[in-house]
Amino acid sequence: MQNKDWSYLLGQKIGMLTVLEIYPPGVISIRPKKKVSVAKCLCECGTECYRDVSNLARRQGMSCGGKECKHKIMSLAQTRRQATNKSKATSQKPAENFLKDTEPIITKKLKNKYVCPFPFPSCVRSEVCHVCCWECDKECKQCSNNPQLCGARRLR
Repeated sequence: MQNKDWSYLLGQKIGMLTVLEIYPPGVISIRPKKKVSVAKCLCECGTECYRDVSNLARRQGMSCGGKECKHKIMSLAQTRRQATNKSKATSQKPAENFLKDTEPIITKKLKNKYVCPFPFPSCVRSEVCHVCCWECDKECKQCSNNPQLCGARRLR
């Protein structure tokens, strides 16, 4: 089994750690009964630590493990996550471009069987989408929960 060449990691900054030296398998052991390549790293707080090189290459264990360093790494990850969430959250249509003539997207998603000619004012689904109250399971006295009585017609 050949050892992988980890020399490209020398001098690189991974998270808060800067890789100073890389030791071949078996010279320094971090894990018992495992011979892995180990990197000597210097943290931003000034602490020297040893990390498994394969974990560093996968961006795992990016600090020395001190309380302040862990907190910094967590806050960095959290700000990165918030930035990606902000970029993902985009509206389908801007409010100023929305026309009253266009059909709301919710009506396409509901895919109702009946269209009610008499929307019930206390039911939002009935009022906006003309969904028969029989379909939306909301009790109302107007049509007694029966589409035949209220005059709702079946969609085709």
